[in-house]
This record gives sequence, structure tokens and C-alpha cells, in this order.
Amino acid sequence: MKRWIYIVLLPLFVACETEIAYSGKETNPALVIEALPIAGVDTLVCYVNRSHFIVDASKSSPEELKNVSIDLSVSSGTCHIVSESVKGFLHYLKLSNPLPAGDTLRISVSHPDFPTVTAEEFILPKLEPTIETIVKDTDQNGRMEYRLSVALPDYPYADILVGIHSTAYLTNTCIGPHYDKEKQAVVGMDTTVRKLEYKVGIYSKDELFALSENRYILYYAAHYSTTDGYLFFRTGYPAGRKTQFTLNTGAKSKVESKDIMMTWVVDSMVVDLEVRSETYNLYRRSMQEYIEQRNEFSYAAGMSLEEPLLVYSNVENGYGILASQTHTKIVIKDN
Repeated sequence: MKRWIYIVLLPLFVACETEIAYSGKETNPALVIEALPIAGVDTLVCYVNRSHFIVDASKSSPEELKNVSIDLSVSSGTCHIVSESVKGFLHYLKLSNPLPAGDTLRISVSHPDFPTVTAEEFILPKLEPTIETIVKDTDQNGRMEYRLSVALPDYPYADILVGIHSTAYLTNTCIGPHYDKEKQAVVGMDTTVRKLEYKVGIYSKDELFALSENRYILYYAAHYSTTDGYLFFRTGYPAGRKTQFTLNTGAKSKVESKDIMMTWVVDSMVVDLEVRSETYNLYRRSMQEYIEQRNEFSYAAGMSLEEPLLVYSNVENGYGILASQTHTKIVIKDN
């Protein structure tokens, strides 16, 4: 079947459209899956779609796949699918037991029109530290922050990437003048109360965080700081290792001007320790590089001279990713 590629030439060369017949090799469609198994969770969400060749017109509005069959097993044999519900491209698989840490998960997805795809991934256990002390303070700019001293547990696997991410939940109260438009005058004061959610800046001076994934900056003291909201470290540290890091809310407890007074109260802080498998890291890194290359190409004049980057996949006979991650959430109440 003859296909056509429509190329819009950039104004740098000529302002017109040229129709070119494509006669090269075509890639057959295959299944695309994505799932993030989490230890201790009894539901696995699996995204299932199909790939489309670059000149396939249907890729702009893909249809949901019917007659998809999913099989799942773990190396200990303690877990299987008991029910399944589908919403769009997402398959919610209810399991007989929570996914066991330390097991290898194997998943198989089939469809009558495509080759069966398979993937497997090791399920990482959680990392659950012990918070020894929490000190509430302010930085040099008066912004509220919390300094945490933490004892890290022994972890059975070395060189696993762990990211610390935190969110602050605050109550903001603003007292300011109420302006009456009809009278064109200030007639009193208004009080507005809002519940807000903020990403928290995280930093530390500990060499545990001396990784390429983190930034090293000179602020009011040299420290390692968050990249994309995470402060990373790797397991394999000595037994009994302790560390310190600071959560900065970015908000002052009180801000006053001539007409307005604003106060901020931290209701709670949620600290999330996310353990990521190397499969997950490779996938995210390759996806980020792929997106950056595409963005560079979209702004470039003419054709790219670079080889196209491939997104990492551990799926056989298809595309996508099966990658392990676990989360440990620590809630800090500001009493």
C-alpha cells in the first residue's frame, strides 16, 4: 500500500508544501505496555495500547483495544489476578495478595492482532528510615524550614537510587482592606483563608547526596539540592548510617505591609521516600533525553543531523516498560 508523507518546508527555504511518496520500510504495529509494580500493593495498573508507524494517520486518535488478555505471576507463586476492570487504556488488575518484595514479577499481554509481549521486573522493598529529631526553624530570609535527623535502615540491595520528595500543606490567612466599588472607598477589612499545597525545597550538606542526579550549589552554605523536586541518594551505605536534610517550605510565617497582613501556618508536611529500580531510572533518563532532542529539533531550521534517541524498554516483542518503585510516606504534624 502506497503511503504519503506531507512535509512543510520551513520559510528559510521555500514557503510551500511538497508531497513525497514514501516507499521505505514500514514498522509493523506492536503492543505497548506500561506498569509500575509497588511492593505491598494488591492492585497493579497496566497501560495497554499499540504502536503506530510515523505515517499512520490513525495515530492521532488511537482507539481503545478490545480483547486484551493479561497474565501475571510472581516467582514465589503467591500472587495472581483475581479480577480486572478496564477504563480506556488502563487495566486495573486486582491481585490475590499484595505484591511481595524480593520477588520477580512476570507479565504477559496478548491481543489477537499483535504479537504477545512479555516483561519481568524485580520488586524492590520499601526503605523505611527512623526520624530521630525534627527542628523547626527559619532560613536567612525568614522562610519556615524543618531540619530532620534520620537513621537509615539496613537495605538488602546496594546501589539502588532513592529520592526524597516532600509536600507542605499550609493555611494562608490574608487580612486586607475591602474596597466598595459603588462608594469608591475602603469600607472595612476582609479576611480570606485558603488551604494551599506546596512542593518543598530539600537540601543537605551530607556527602551521601553527592550524586550527579542532585545539584551542588553555593547558597548561604554549600549543599546538595533538589533536582525536579527530589533529593537523591543510593543504598549501599554503611550499617547504622545517619543523615540530615532540611525541608524548606518557601513561606514566611508572617508578612506585613502598610495595608495587608498575611500569615502562614504549616498544617502538615508529607515526606515521600521513593525507591527506584535501575530499569525505572534508565527509562526516565532515556525518555527525558528523547523529549529534549525532539524539542531541540522543533526549534531547528532544516533536518536534524543527530541519530534519533531510543527510549529504553524491557518489553519483549513490543514497547514500553515494567519498572519497580516503592514509596514510604512520613507525615509531620506541626503541633
